[in-house]
Amino acid sequence: MGGRPLNMLLTAGLPAGCDEKDIEELIDGLKKGSKAYGVRLSGGDTVFSPGGYFFDISVIGEVEKGCALTRGGGAKGDTLVIFGECGGSLAGLRFLQAIFDEPGERSFMERFLPAGKEEIEGIKEMIPGMSLLSTFAEIRELAEKYGLRGKTADIPGLIMRHIVPRAVRLDERFIASGGAEVSAMTDISDGLAEDLASICKASGTGALIDLGSIPLPAFLASESRIGEQERMELSLASGEEYSQLAAVRDLGGLELPEGAAVIGKLTAVEEGMMIRGSDGIAKKITETGFEHDFR
Repeated sequence: MGGRPLNMLLTAGLPAGCDEKDIEELIDGLKKGSKAYGVRLSGGDTVFSPGGYFFDISVIGEVEKGCALTRGGGAKGDTLVIFGECGGSLAGLRFLQAIFDEPGERSFMERFLPAGKEEIEGIKEMIPGMSLLSTFAEIRELAEKYGLRGKTADIPGLIMRHIVPRAVRLDERFIASGGAEVSAMTDISDGLAEDLASICKASGTGALIDLGSIPLPAFLASESRIGEQERMELSLASGEEYSQLAAVRDLGGLELPEGAAVIGKLTAVEEGMMIRGSDGIAKKITETGFEHDFR
């Protein structure tokens, strides 16, 4: 972590029957992705593919000498900070599974879908138009035009978090300037539980986090019908978030930027990974969720 992307190389395998419109849509998608992250498409190749489409993309970047951040620099006592949110991508996936009736994948998120068939069809129609350049405000405004009202107008925005996740951009130098130090960092791409485990393993530590401190999207945070067990799942198991999880040393009273939240601390390795719920009891976290093993 700590680098910035510069150039992108693309190899595109194109099947028989691929027409000009297909190529234009591919190029349009690449332009949007490049613009969102400030990356140049600087080379690559196109080849014939006998078995359908395939795409191979390499991104080349740079990092200032001595500024690269790994997962392995954390230590007991470091503060755990999230830059971004958790839960939105998994909620979006669950909505997609419910909307398209994927067998065996029903979930508690179904109860928040609108009852009307027209509203559901409206959500389906919105999905192909979502891109990395779409904003949540734009998606909500469009949702209202499709007849979605109140909180249900936020559902397409959660779906967008899953199908076109946008990485949180972070300049870690703001912490260094205040005397604190980012000791370890990773992005949340496999879920908070698994990515926290990667920091703990590499750093030789345990961790204690507070469930109530983990930032969720407004739709999920304000919904009283989401119980603690469900909040636990959304907080720990939602991948494709691309928020940043950092261990920070000597944070003290340094003011964090908007969108950042302290969620806990690194502990001694023998204490394991634990999460504390609203009852104040710490439960063991596994890499894919949590177990009801109490201290």
